[in-house]
Amino acid sequence: FPVTIWIPTRSDEDYSAKLTAFKDTEIESEAKAWFLVGRYNGIDFPDNTCRVMIIDEEPVGSSNLQKFMYTQLGESISKNEQTAVRLTQLFGRIIRGSNDFGVLIIEKSLHNWLLNPNNQKRLPPRIRAQLKVSQQICEELIENKSSEEFTELINTFLDRNLQLVEAYNGSLQQFQDEDEENDQNHQQ
Repeated sequence: FPVTIWIPTRSDEDYSAKLTAFKDTEIESEAKAWFLVGRYNGIDFPDNTCRVMIIDEEPVGSSNLQKFMYTQLGESISKNEQTAVRLTQLFGRIIRGSNDFGVLIIEKSLHNWLLNPNNQKRLPPRIRAQLKVSQQICEELIENKSSEEFTELINTFLDRNLQLVEAYNGSLQQFQDEDEENDQNHQQ
């Protein structure tokens, strides 16, 4: 089917107005795709505006100073803190509240960053719990799936299959409770 795609650049004037107009445009029988390059904060995709997001790499500093600090001065703690903030903002584009939903497809190096317990500590508790549930889903449902089966699984999530939603919410609550208990034990 035809697809409308717009890739904004940092030099675009009136970025927010263009994004709003793009989201509000009704295009019959056409899918729309908006590619964001390094834009993680201040952009909202309410309701059905964005249900699937593909994150193709770890968000890193884009200024020459940030790149110099990370590569030449070994500012890895600062880099990991900044990455955690950017990921929190990025995840918030698709999952804004407890009743919202969506699918995030994450490439391998970012996946590895997210699996690192030291990096996870930098993320908010709810995101840590969501990552644990997602990892569980990946281990149980996604491995060794064909692209058609993977697409079907995504559609099952997006169709809000009641049994799947209840299982997800139960696991999420369990991981949040465990995370809170661990935090309390570390504070004592």
